[in-house]
Amino acid sequence: LDGIRAALPYLSDLGVTVLHLTPIWQSRSAHRYDSTDPLTVDPALGGEAALRRLLDAAERLGLRILLDITLTHVSRDFLPFCDVRLRGPESPYADWFHFHRWPFSDGPSPGYEHYQHGQWDEPLLRTDHPDVATYLLRVLLHYLSLGVAGFRLDSAADVSVELLSLLSQGVRAVRKDA
Repeated sequence: LDGIRAALPYLSDLGVTVLHLTPIWQSRSAHRYDSTDPLTVDPALGGEAALRRLLDAAERLGLRILLDITLTHVSRDFLPFCDVRLRGPESPYADWFHFHRWPFSDGPSPGYEHYQHGQWDEPLLRTDHPDVATYLLRVLLHYLSLGVAGFRLDSAADVSVELLSLLSQGVRAVRKDA
């Protein structure tokens, strides 16, 4: 993130007005679409302090920063899923996910719905669950509070219009131009 910040004057001189960043939170992968903690900026990127520096510098130059948010899936190491792995159906997060059997397992047929193309280590969130919707809104509001100008919603076509409306209304209640 500090490298992007250093390039901002050059980008501004080119006429760039908006930067779209792919996921920046903690994850096991380089692409970070399989988040372990979407509320924590990956320390490998400089953590939240580096994001704040980037956002401050971008604002001074009149540039907006958009973040890519994954709505439908997380990593098996996402803390609520870890709780389900530990406590099974007794976990308060068990209904955040789509389970077909208990106990579930590792591998191509894990017993829960997962992201496409055999990525069984990326469980799907039940985006129709009110607590999941509240959590997703909390993630968006957290980054808005830091100064992010808006979001690209990954897999938006795979979630309900009701959820998209809830997220949009929540975000625009804080930042009308998001």
